[in-house]
Amino acid sequence: MNPDKPRKLGCVQENATHEIHPLWNYDSRVIFEDTVFMENAGLAAGAVYISNGFAKFQRCTFRDNFGIHQTGHVYSAYGTGRVDFEDCSFTRTKKSMAVLNISTFNKPTFLYSESGGPLKLKNTTMISLDPDRNSYSMLDISSGGFVDMDETSTYNAVKDNIFY
Repeated sequence: MNPDKPRKLGCVQENATHEIHPLWNYDSRVIFEDTVFMENAGLAAGAVYISNGFAKFQRCTFRDNFGIHQTGHVYSAYGTGRVDFEDCSFTRTKKSMAVLNISTFNKPTFLYSESGGPLKLKNTTMISLDPDRNSYSMLDISSGGFVDMDETSTYNAVKDNIFY
């Protein structure tokens, strides 16, 4: 998407009493509603690759998507992109996915973000039913924008019918 224009650089002044984060004006916007992303495979991301702009997911389902390099479900690439999830669910039931017996896609991380833009999760569930999920994190934030996860969002791994 087009480069985003800075609205507020997020510089913190000496003796500031509240947190300040960078903000951008977004010319490019994409909204996904009531969409199912299931059993997809890709190099950087199994289901969705986001670069800049504002992407919003409402009532979407992500299930058993795998990547080779970065993430299985959603990859918010380096830049200023904003990503919001509302009433979404991420589920992993498999360890990996073979495609045409050529490659095995095994990066199951639900969300990987390198973006400096904000990331918001509202009433979003991430559940891994794979007992070997400890080799990858569910959520991986590698660089820094504002991250907001509300109290109705849940993140669980299930092993032997026990939630962790």
